[in-house]
Amino acid sequence: MAPSRIDPSPSSQVPPIPLSKSSPTHDSSLLHRSLTEHPHSVSTASGIALNLPSGQTIIDACGGAAVVCLGHGSEEVAAAAAKQMKMVSYVHTQTYTTDSAEDLGKFILEGNPFGLEKAVWVGSGE
Repeated sequence: MAPSRIDPSPSSQVPPIPLSKSSPTHDSSLLHRSLTEHPHSVSTASGIALNLPSGQTIIDACGGAAVVCLGHGSEEVAAAAAKQMKMVSYVHTQTYTTDSAEDLGKFILEGNPFGLEKAVWVGSGE
């Protein structure tokens, strides 16, 4: 699951950041997926590029489906998300629905692709 590099030198690698209580930047309150190395901090991202505070740029090969398809920092996506969140940010689907959820279901199921008649929305992201 290591990311790819945008770097003219293919032999260079982003070294792991070892755990160190002496470094305040690595004294995280988060329980990361590795107990022996801290993840690299990403300061900005655009399209498929993740930018580290060190100036290194890495291709995001681990992003979720939406990021992989749309890229980081899409103004169109940010505007659409902000518009929706101003109306309704989130409701639990066991008890509630929204017009946007219903509209997306109709759009995806138009013409009954592969015989599908219903859609279900989940929010795990992984």
